[in-house]
Amino acid sequence: MKISKPNRVSHTYRQKIIAKPSLVFPLLCPNREIDWVNGWMPDEIISNTALAEKDCIFTTSNEEGRAYWVVTVYEPEEFRMEIVKIVPESFVTNIYIKINETKKGSDLVVTYQITSIGKSGNKKVKNFTKKHYKSFMEAWERELNYFLITGHKKDED
Repeated sequence: MKISKPNRVSHTYRQKIIAKPSLVFPLLCPNREIDWVNGWMPDEIISNTALAEKDCIFTTSNEEGRAYWVVTVYEPEEFRMEIVKIVPESFVTNIYIKINETKKGSDLVVTYQITSIGKSGNKKVKNFTKKHYKSFMEAWERELNYFLITGHKKDED
């Protein structure tokens, strides 16, 4: 057995969302994200409801390769979920999401933890800087708020 110290990076970002958690949480779903995330289109969703649920599995493909996503925790009453994304021979991402109600809407707290499991994963960990993550989360925050205000994607204006 080989035991290795992980090559890992983790960042957390708190998004300010203009709606209550009960309106935001259902949108954090591989199928519903098609409505508001620019460029998001899963290849396949394996789900009893066609929506996010515990043990829902979905796949995507992009320049990183084919990714397998599994919803490991799904607690709508707590507005909390966890997702594991695996790109074989490259990296594993643990995504932790929690929504807290505020006076003006919600704080959507998102943590991405990326662990390398291969040579290309080492590059992914190295390039997943705090600056990169902040930019990624700010774009997501803008897209979600825009959708909540207008009912459609930002690029559909």
